[in-house]
Amino acid sequence: MAVAQTPSLRRAARIGHVLSRHGLRGDAPEPERARGLRLALEELGPTFCKLGQMLSTRPDLVGAAFAGELARLRDDVPPLPPGAVQTTLAAELGEAWRERFGSFDDEPLAAGTIAQVHRATLLDGTRVVVKVQRPDAEGLILADLALLQLFARHAGRRKGLTDLLDVEAVFAHLDTSLRRELDFTQEAASFRRIAPALAGYHRLTMPQVHEQLSTGRVLVMGEARGAPVQPAAPDRARREAASQLLACYYRQILAEGVFHADPHPGNVWFDGERLWLLDFGMVGELGPPERELALLLVLAFWRADAAGLAEAMLMASAGGAPAGLDPAELERDLAAFVALHRGATMSEVELGPVLEGLGHIAARHGVRLPAELVLAGKALAQVQLTASALDPDLDPLSAVGAFLRSAVLRGVAERADPQAIVYELFQLRARTRRLLESIERLTGARPGPRLQVDVLSGARIEHELRRLAYLLAAALILAGALIALAIALT
Repeated sequence: MAVAQTPSLRRAARIGHVLSRHGLRGDAPEPERARGLRLALEELGPTFCKLGQMLSTRPDLVGAAFAGELARLRDDVPPLPPGAVQTTLAAELGEAWRERFGSFDDEPLAAGTIAQVHRATLLDGTRVVVKVQRPDAEGLILADLALLQLFARHAGRRKGLTDLLDVEAVFAHLDTSLRRELDFTQEAASFRRIAPALAGYHRLTMPQVHEQLSTGRVLVMGEARGAPVQPAAPDRARREAASQLLACYYRQILAEGVFHADPHPGNVWFDGERLWLLDFGMVGELGPPERELALLLVLAFWRADAAGLAEAMLMASAGGAPAGLDPAELERDLAAFVALHRGATMSEVELGPVLEGLGHIAARHGVRLPAELVLAGKALAQVQLTASALDPDLDPLSAVGAFLRSAVLRGVAERADPQAIVYELFQLRARTRRLLESIERLTGARPGPRLQVDVLSGARIEHELRRLAYLLAAALILAGALIALAIALT
């Protein structure tokens, strides 16, 4: 007797059928398997497209061939029939939804796996675009996420896989990202959160969200002008836009802690005077510790400090320094890598391959970088492609200096070296924290309401540790004061 399949079982069976049909055989050449995986993920829909896009940022995990192929993932799909769009608009804005617009173009401007976009005008003639969610998007994505969570619980116990990838963390990030994209009110909130980071950059702008017409499944925004950035001879507007775009992204990632995480060329338009940042469905967030480590990594690479880069990489490692790590060998690899990129212009160095190279070095030494930093790296790599199309001669790392001068050390004398000062301060602070953590591990101390010591002479060691902590804190404050005095004298 045949047994009826549940929707989850039917979906799982379809996933297996699609993967097998695209020839993902272990004996096939790697490029063929990579292309087959990309085609399979495109066919399986938004959840798997998003998973592939995430994996495309981790060549250290999937290999360069797979990462390159997955980076080509598209989410273009056939448009919805007009009746389906009108049904969603009526459910979200009321049966008389057309009366809330001056005009509405039933022909979609673009169609994706989660939503499609239509041109319209408001009653006062303002030109807008209307993003309408596909009726089946939420059900399909939530069903796929449930299957992937089940897989993550089982796969997360396999030692060989967990050594390379925190499977449960990856799928948790995927779950959060897709649920956010399904709720357009969160995208509207992302516009509001990122808008302050664009303040002060006259070559950068973003559409205005019309809150009174937007819901969880409908988003109404001002129409962007221009078109995706194309290479051309740089003029003043293009050079300024390129420089400001990089500086703004350093500000988003290193200062604000919230950034547009999907700035691919289709999401950055240029109208001849200004760049428009579009589509805020995918947003990344970095807490203060991650921002500090990200700044250390960028500065260490920029200053060709292999020792500092190795130290920052180990501090950023999700699992800490792995057993058996040879720090000297890691530093030698990083020194050789940094030497390849010194003195190059943006047209000669792409940040994507740089981050890919650092990822390969980290993986080779068993160092696992956190997903948040990887996502920030992917965003910076995409932004550089746009900036290099605007101005091929711009040095991408010089924008760090502009960021520090404008956002970190505003008001510092021009003759001071803010980049060097901030780098040393961050290193001193990070090293102080690591020293205290090492002392705690060696003595058995553990954090709590007060410092508690379980081995050796408790009271004596506790007293000495407290004294050392105070001395280190005082030294850090004194160092900052002396640097401030030196800047003032300069």
